Amino acid sequence: MVRIILAITILSNFYFISTAFSNEEASQGEFTGGALTSLRNPFKPQLPEPEIKAEETRDYPYEPAVQPIPTDQFMQPNDINELPKAESPTLVEMIITGLVWNSDRPQAIINGEVMGIGDKVQDAEIVAIRKTGIDVNFMGKFITINPGAVNDK
Repeated sequence: MVRIILAITILSNFYFISTAFSNEEASQGEFTGGALTSLRNPFKPQLPEPEIKAEETRDYPYEPAVQPIPTDQFMQPNDINELPKAESPTLVEMIITGLVWNSDRPQAIINGEVMGIGDKVQDAEIVAIRKTGIDVNFMGKFITINPGAVNDK
């Protein structure tokens, strides 16, 4: 039963397709039975070409409200030597009197206070504590300070 219905469906499709297109209509791209009415060039623009007009020049009987600024004032280079020099901050004086470096929590005695990694002495952050000294990050620069030495940078 299923084979009979399938055969009828296939034969009816061939019949409708063959009757829908005739040789003349197929060559012109028209389909009489439905949506396809004609084929067009997809690369041809659908909108009409705009007309290009020559620019019109007008003579105004009045002066413009704002006068143009002469460009000579803006073309002079800035004199960099006249700018004041920015004062760079200096590292505070640090006196290291003791170090504990070989432990889970290394510490240093700086200016009489016990400090650890991550602590700050004003703007300088302690990054590492070693046997030979401490490393601090001051304004993006890494500086090593030795014990017993007075830092005057």
